[in-house]
Amino acid sequence: MDATDRKFWIFYTNNWCPGRCVLPETNLWLKDFARMHKSDGVRAAIQSLAGIYIYDYLPVDDVKIRVNQRFSEAESCYSQLLADPGTAQNPVRAGEAITIAAILSMQDIVLTERRLKGLRDPRWLLGFQQAELFLQATDQGLRFWKPEAWRLAAIVYLQYRVLRLPRNHASVVLTLKDLAMCVKLMPTSGFHFTAQAPLFPVFLLGMLATSQDHRMVSNTWFDEVVSTPVRSSVPPLYQSLQRIWLWMDVDIEPSPTWFVDAMPIGRRTSWWERLVDQVYKREKELLCLT
Repeated sequence: MDATDRKFWIFYTNNWCPGRCVLPETNLWLKDFARMHKSDGVRAAIQSLAGIYIYDYLPVDDVKIRVNQRFSEAESCYSQLLADPGTAQNPVRAGEAITIAAILSMQDIVLTERRLKGLRDPRWLLGFQQAELFLQATDQGLRFWKPEAWRLAAIVYLQYRVLRLPRNHASVVLTLKDLAMCVKLMPTSGFHFTAQAPLFPVFLLGMLATSQDHRMVSNTWFDEVVSTPVRSSVPPLYQSLQRIWLWMDVDIEPSPTWFVDAMPIGRRTSWWERLVDQVYKREKELLCLT
């Protein structure tokens, strides 16, 4: 590495990685990805990602040129891995492909000004899906851990999608109340605020809450997060949420709860599907809620 590449690498390990996870021992960006620095593609992808953040604070041509060079190198290595039919059968090469795909997808998530608009299959999503295919082919025993906010968000989703309960149903409001309490306790800045923040639960709370207090919890969380001038995927989500608020309560009006309780699930209004369809039609790009 020359001085510029080393600057990118130091920024990644000392500044970017700690912002992904509170506990360093379980930080895969540092413990797993950084250890693959002997791979030319992984190293180039990491340096390109770090360079994007450095360029925000030091917008000079040398940094910009180097970021583009490293991105091209990572993309070339990734294309070679995809073209090789033996990659999926080789755990080492599959791991390299998964890592590069995750890092390049992360670039598309945070580099919002260059993200292609109007794509229903955006590049970051295609990258993660490709990584998932390699992961399923080489390691089918992975375990996924979800914090409390994600657990509550899953319950809310089941209440909406499976049971078809309206947003103002007592059991739904109770779950959203617990979710709002979780969101209130979550940091929005400082050392304990990382990229593991549960964007989907906070977004879901803000979009579907019928209580103004619950909606304000989500609104406050987004306000505090976007007030810090750092690169992230949060601002586009907040902008989308604000646009949804303009039509949500009028176009997706909740059904009377007594009417829903007396009706079989199969005959209840599938309002969640209508909501998703409206968001799909009104928003210009697929939302990244991770």
